[in-house]
Order: sequence, then structure tokens, then C-alpha cells
Amino acid sequence: MHAAMLTYSLTLVALPPSPTTSALWDTSLEQAVNHMKFPQTMAKPTIQDLLVETATLGRSQAPLPDQLVSTLTSLKLVAPEIDPLVLERAIVATSSAREQGLGRKPIITVIDYGRPASERRLWVFNLSEHKKVFWEYVAHGVGSGGELASRWSNINGSLASSLGLYVTRGTYVGNRGYSLRMIGLDHGFNDQAYRRSIVMHGAYYMTPEFRNKHGGFFGQSHGCPALDLAVAEKVINYVARGSLVFVHWPDAQWLASSRWLQGHVPSELTASPKLVAQSPQSKEIDSVPSGRKPLNGPLPIDSPPEISTLPSL
Repeated sequence: MHAAMLTYSLTLVALPPSPTTSALWDTSLEQAVNHMKFPQTMAKPTIQDLLVETATLGRSQAPLPDQLVSTLTSLKLVAPEIDPLVLERAIVATSSAREQGLGRKPIITVIDYGRPASERRLWVFNLSEHKKVFWEYVAHGVGSGGELASRWSNINGSLASSLGLYVTRGTYVGNRGYSLRMIGLDHGFNDQAYRRSIVMHGAYYMTPEFRNKHGGFFGQSHGCPALDLAVAEKVINYVARGSLVFVHWPDAQWLASSRWLQGHVPSELTASPKLVAQSPQSKEIDSVPSGRKPLNGPLPIDSPPEISTLPSL
């Protein structure tokens, strides 16, 4: 990396995450690149190249503890289809949370929103038995995009999904049917999920019948991880009351600031040159324009929030 760019990048990385510093990634980085001179033999780096590089500046690649290596290796064998980097981050976040007394139930749900909605992208693992229990389709919020999600919000009314780690609570039957309450554990990214009534539930727009009638596309939720009605109750009962849910998309700010990832640098088991990404559309949105329709089917009719108070952990 160019010396001046290295100094600039270190300055940005040192700043605490905030809406102001988040905006700097798109504007200041671009201005810095445009005002720098590079040798003819060196291609001008893109903003994503710089985000990938600066995301790991000042951090050493510490080896994973043996127990986590064993868990990661075992789960990769039973779920070869999952992105190993997403799985490693999920295991690291789970370990961090359990060290603080959260997620005592040895079960983790991993949602990879980096995959299109037409692919199965929710896994449920039993950590004690190193077993893959479920692998299912899951919806994202209409406010997060169409077939490929790229926008995230922690704000009520955005109809978008939220990234981060969650702990599951109890179940209830409400306007969405049998549902699972979840509490977001990533401050600023999903800690309003409970008040927004972001819950796991079944939905008709996630059924094979709906998909067949709409050109191979599922519908979208108002931010909830909605499942096929045929499997929703089984999944909910299995993960309810004290397991962890890890919702992933390679957002640079979240990866750098999540207390559960602790600035995690991929181990040699999953090291990849593409560590993080930051889409211009991934900034937090306040609301969805009136009358907007999802790109992959009719807008499902989700109920208004049913939860008004936040219980203690």
C-alpha cells in the first residue's frame, strides 16, 4: 500500500464507529484515491480494495483456540456447502457470547445473506454433536433489497433486516402465526430488533407453491427471517430459549466494530483475499419509499409490531 494511503487508512481505522465515520468510507477514501499518484505499473485501487486492506490493519492473525478449530473443522465436514469464512465468524462470535453467559444452549443458527434468496442460506448446527440439523431457505426484509440483499437497518419502519448476533427467547402465537422472539446483541446494528418485532416465523411466501407461482422467486418479509411454513415450527422449537443466531453479510463497519467478533481476522483455515465489502447501498436506511414493491414477488402483509417492552437478559 502507498505510504500516504497507509497513513490515511490508519487514521480512519482508529476512529470509533459512528454515522460520521461511516460516511467517511465512501467520500474521503474516494477523494484520497483520486488525488494520489500511482506508478504506471500499479492499478489504482478501488474503494473495496482499500476496505479489504484497512479492515485488518494493525491486527495480527492469531490462531484459533484448539476447541474452535475442532468445531470449525467438524462443521465444515457436515456442511461443505457453507462459506467457511462465514462459519468461522459465526463460531468466533458464538464463543465470545458464551464466555459472557449468553447462548448457553449449544445450538447456533447461521444466516448468510451474502447468498441470493433463491438459495438455501440458513443453517442450524448442534455444537455439542457437531451436527447439521437444518439447512433451509430464509427471507430477508423488503427494505434490504431484492433477490440479493445489500441494505441493512436498525430502525423501525425500514422493513430491512439487521446484521449481527442474536439470542433467542420464547415463542408465541401472534399475527404472524407461531413465532420466535429474538434479542439483538450488536449495538447499533440489531439491538432494536426486539422493539421492531423482528422474529422468526413461517410465511406463505416462503413455500414451494408460492415460489412456483412467481417464477422461482420467494417473497420478502418486513425484516424478519421468515421460513417455509412446513419447517418453521420444527426449526423454531429447536432453537428457542437460549440459542444464538448469527446473521452475516460482509459489511465493513459491522465486522470491524462487533464486540463478538473483536476485530476477528480469518485464520489460515479460511483466509480469503476478499474479507469485507461495502456496497454503496449498504448504508442504513430510515424508511422504504411508499408503494415500493419487492423485486421478487408481491409484498407480503406482515403485521405491525406486537412487542412494546424489552425484557432483561
